[in-house]
Amino acid sequence: MINELFNKEISIAVHRGKSGGSIIENTYASAQCAILSGADIVEFDVTRTLDNNIVLFHTNMEKRLFSTIFPVGLLPLNILKKRALHGAYGRNSGFKLDDYEEYLNKMKDKCILNLDRIWCADINKCLAVIDKLQMFNQIIFKSDLGHCKKIFKALSKYKDKNITFMAICKSKEDLDKIEAIAKEFEIEIRIIEAIFYKESDYLCSEEFLKRAKNNNQLTWVNAIDLHKKANMCALHGDNTSITDSFDRGWGWLIEKGFNIIQTDWPALLSKYTKNKI
Repeated sequence: MINELFNKEISIAVHRGKSGGSIIENTYASAQCAILSGADIVEFDVTRTLDNNIVLFHTNMEKRLFSTIFPVGLLPLNILKKRALHGAYGRNSGFKLDDYEEYLNKMKDKCILNLDRIWCADINKCLAVIDKLQMFNQIIFKSDLGHCKKIFKALSKYKDKNITFMAICKSKEDLDKIEAIAKEFEIEIRIIEAIFYKESDYLCSEEFLKRAKNNNQLTWVNAIDLHKKANMCALHGDNTSITDSFDRGWGWLIEKGFNIIQTDWPALLSKYTKNKI
């Protein structure tokens, strides 16, 4: 399934699924909504509960999604399952935290999944579930420099599987170091998530994009705008695309040669790319 990405000009990744109203991020419903909106890849976050169960949840989002600051990691699953997630209007959405294995079971063969923040959960347990469900060909694993060594160590036990790893990089130094550590564990880096703040940065340069292409690596760029200062693609992301011009936003990223664009607005990006390519 993941190999299909290498035959596409542009692929669309959707950040935490497509949420809004009472459809909550990091749920099966948001994943379904993302697929219906044109997603090739659905990103989701995991964390662990007090009793070491794995759930879909981005750490530090308790206040927004539960109206509490009490961490998910300090409660057992049976208590968390009694708590409703809050929707965009701050009211009970009817949705609750999704169990990791149940979510994967529902998503089997539906689309490519990008597993984020695996370091916040039990890494070995996460991998064991993927192995049990035979879903290695469907999962993109990712990490930055700070967490990659322990993830490579865990992944090295599954070298006979179809592993796809994505390096999260903010500089050439990050990329060089992650590649060196990956080599130690004999893990191939197939995708590079490039985070850059200026058009002059290395990770959006012709040199970098040529290097990735020569190494048969795909390049992933984050068009999402999490808040005013969360600029991860030199202001060519979602907000610029929607409030100014698609061409100045997503179009600039496509023309640079990035292979995968992560967005919060998949339907708009899907429509634009069909007209652009």
